[in-house]
Amino acid sequence: MVHEAEHEQGRTKSGPATTRTPSRGPDVPHLRWDGGRAIGHYPTMVPRSLRIWFVVHFYADILAAVPLFLAPRTVLGWIGWTAVDPLATRLVAAALFGIGIESYLGRNAGAQAFRGMLNLKVIWSATAVLGVFWSQLEGGPVAGWAVFGTFLTFHLVWLRYWLLLRRPV
Repeated sequence: MVHEAEHEQGRTKSGPATTRTPSRGPDVPHLRWDGGRAIGHYPTMVPRSLRIWFVVHFYADILAAVPLFLAPRTVLGWIGWTAVDPLATRLVAAALFGIGIESYLGRNAGAQAFRGMLNLKVIWSATAVLGVFWSQLEGGPVAGWAVFGTFLTFHLVWLRYWLLLRRPV
């Protein structure tokens, strides 16, 4: 049985100290603090620069997705692709729409939502980098290297923030 005074101070004999925080719900475990940061917890603040990157990613994805979705053969023909599968191209465009639009819609979310989106972005960009690189080694068009560079750049950005938001503070 917990004594009333111990409970009000957040100390019990059976577990860690707790505190009531209205914005985070009742009985949130109280952690040791060091320099104003909770030890053993992930960052709760999302860097402003990451929010800006999410908006940049929205525009990049939409600018690529719209023409690929509306006129895949024409657009890819302009940049050197000779064999174009409209179904596969429109599926890629759909992925770009989904990821890009969610980037914009989620730009003001909390750290937990950003971690989830960064998981998706790291996986998507890493596999895209590998796939495009492999295709280029098999004789892809010169413009494929620009696609490779674009995905590689975004992958490095997402990986940096993914590691930053994963590191306990």
